[in-house]
Amino acid sequence: MDKVEEGMSERGQLATSQQLALELFSAAADEGYRPIETATTDIGFLRNNLLVRILDLTVLGRRLIDAAYFIVAQRETEEAIYDEDLGFFKWLMRYPAGNSNRNLRDAITAAQKALIQVSGPIGSEDTHPFGSLQLINRVSIDDGRIRFRVPPEIVPLLRGPQKTHWLSLRVTTQFNTTFARVLYDHLMPYASEDEVVTDFFSTEEMKGWLDSKASGPVEYKYFNRDHIEPAIKQINQHSHLEITRLRSDTKNVPGTRKTGFTRFRIKRKAPLDTLFHVPNDRIEVYRLLMDGAGLSQTDIDKIDQDRAFYTVERLRNAYDYTKAKAEQGKLKTVRGYCMDAIKNGRKLSELERVNAQAQQILDLDEQVKEASARARDVQRELHVSAVELAARDRNTSQSEQGIALFMAASPEQQDEWFREFVHAPTNGFLMTRNGIDKRTATVDDILAAPLLRGGLGQSVFMKTRAVARKATGL
Repeated sequence: MDKVEEGMSERGQLATSQQLALELFSAAADEGYRPIETATTDIGFLRNNLLVRILDLTVLGRRLIDAAYFIVAQRETEEAIYDEDLGFFKWLMRYPAGNSNRNLRDAITAAQKALIQVSGPIGSEDTHPFGSLQLINRVSIDDGRIRFRVPPEIVPLLRGPQKTHWLSLRVTTQFNTTFARVLYDHLMPYASEDEVVTDFFSTEEMKGWLDSKASGPVEYKYFNRDHIEPAIKQINQHSHLEITRLRSDTKNVPGTRKTGFTRFRIKRKAPLDTLFHVPNDRIEVYRLLMDGAGLSQTDIDKIDQDRAFYTVERLRNAYDYTKAKAEQGKLKTVRGYCMDAIKNGRKLSELERVNAQAQQILDLDEQVKEASARARDVQRELHVSAVELAARDRNTSQSEQGIALFMAASPEQQDEWFREFVHAPTNGFLMTRNGIDKRTATVDDILAAPLLRGGLGQSVFMKTRAVARKATGL
């Protein structure tokens, strides 16, 4: 193992796009991909000569992927769909405050089209890649939430025990050019505590990092001016790496005087986790402030710039203080009050905290009582409904029995029951509503009207039951 590989293994290998791709297609050997471990040539050679790329992705698209992968890594279990607050997601990707979602939608579309790809060395006969995979699947934005799917092959690489991919998030979101991010990704596997010199990269190869579909020659002096030098400046300014080059770090295209290759000298300023790690408890309180108190990503950015002053305890105290005041209905704007509480270090006194807890218990008791009362009301209504339904069913049954008795009776008996029913004062209104004149009404008229039919049946049933009871002496 050379010095570069030793430095990488000691730090658990940051999951840059290159390392992610190498691990991904190594792990996919059982699906038909050629595993890197089985390569006949030296692994160091393969690492330095493999063309490992995230293809055709803008700097904003790369930030979006970083933020999405961070969310995946923080979840305790793998999820089919990852659901996150849109404001928090934008903060993770350092989305410019005040921008509409149009640019974000463009970044999503670009990220969905981009691929992570491993292929053979440039100029090799085997031009087929070991494999390629989409970085992110379905994405939707609705009601202040962002929901997305990540290919299942990628998830295990993000949820390892060290989760070191997050360590680069605060670095990579500072880059505002695509090539700065791409160059950072390609240099990271070389980085160690001691100074390291990379292999030579051709201008054509570096141009391909930017645009896999680019064609035509490009001169080094222009590519160096427009892309390499600005990228080095950004990496040195915003990351834990210091990139330098000497005159000897360029060489000409064979047989010409034109510069066509360059290499880079890399030195770590300090361990990455020391410079840029954001503890989980701070991430949680940021999420609480954004979701619960409505703080914006700009607010969180300002707070995060001075962690020594804005401690996690201070932020939690301010949130609890604001929440207690909000529950009392004393706030006009929750966000403004919370920011003031954070700035001035406000917190609940011990007695206020005890009182708030007691009030919560009282409120909970009241909620339990209200819930119990609602449950009793529902049960009462259900009971009444059940009684009414049973009575309705009973009346229907009795009516049908009465009609059966009516139809089986003699004509004289039918005529008696019919006349008693028609001339009963309570039935006159129903007959009028059904357009029946009691003076000319017939049995068929009554049987054709459902309510009158039911009434006739009920009348006959009650009369026959009374006669039966009288006959039996009951």
